[in-house]
Amino acid sequence: MRLSRSVRLLGVVLALTLLAPAPAQAGRETLQDDSAFDVPHRDIDITSLTVTYNSKGASAKLRFKDLRKKERLRLFVQFFNRPSDDPFAPVHGNFLELRLNEKGKVKRVNWVIDPDDAFDGYHAEKCRGIKIRPDFDKDVVTYKLPDRCARFLDDRGYISSYASTRKFKARHWDDGDPALTTGDWFDTTHDLRVEL
Repeated sequence: MRLSRSVRLLGVVLALTLLAPAPAQAGRETLQDDSAFDVPHRDIDITSLTVTYNSKGASAKLRFKDLRKKERLRLFVQFFNRPSDDPFAPVHGNFLELRLNEKGKVKRVNWVIDPDDAFDGYHAEKCRGIKIRPDFDKDVVTYKLPDRCARFLDDRGYISSYASTRKFKARHWDDGDPALTTGDWFDTTHDLRVEL
């Protein structure tokens, strides 16, 4: 039996479709914030955190009740995991910060958490491709951490994430390591686990 050219082409297209690699799978989770870890202040009132994790890295959308461009704010999202399921195992990851200083000027910082480094706690590290974008009109901050900048462990198949937002009085403003202070007011979410 002889097949027409169009039927043969259709067969080739179908075969290539079946052999083509599947698109990378992504995990995505959202949590609605409650007041479990809060010392309330209107400038840092989180409503939700959505985290996406795939082979290209991780991203987050942090939503607020009313996000205004105010001074002395530090808005973090952490992406991390551990080498084992032991809750006391060391943490590996990134703590991405959007900072509005005493004049309301925006700065972005990639804080790295890596127990294999010679540093204690967190240290700031530059890496091209990290994006932290505030949208004050839509009350959201978007964080993007590409895989090449990620310091969480690739072979664990998951990341955990949480958000921490902090407001400082003028006399307590601190430009240093986020482990050194929680701020005068803060809103912190529960951990959110995202499977790949």
